[in-house]
Amino acid sequence: MGLRLGLRNCIHSILLDEGIKYDRYMAIGYLPRKGNLDDCVVVGNLEVSKGGEDKEFFNPCKFYQPEKLFEAITHMVAAYVAFSAKRRGVSARQMFFSLLTSVATDLRLREKILNLAEGYYKKMEEIERGEG
Repeated sequence: MGLRLGLRNCIHSILLDEGIKYDRYMAIGYLPRKGNLDDCVVVGNLEVSKGGEDKEFFNPCKFYQPEKLFEAITHMVAAYVAFSAKRRGVSARQMFFSLLTSVATDLRLREKILNLAEGYYKKMEEIERGEG
């Protein structure tokens, strides 16, 4: 069944696939501290029914420690490098250095990441205050 994320806790989503019955998103959410559970960032597959019913399924990975989230991001970046290299017919090393160059020199990319982080931080604060 999965976790019910709800729009209130959703920080961002990216449409990945428009299926016949469901649209599928990569979604990022924030769950504030609740009882004895610490706050966490959730990242996973969100499926939303197209049939008019209010069906929504979210199968997340829950990250309670920033270090675990960073480890997951490291693996996602490595998957991106490998997949991009495979698609472009270059080595993973070439693709990795191309990525590093982009991050180091592309002001728009750095600003995008910073702006997203600031927006996510603000949304997390709103969720904690019950304003999300």
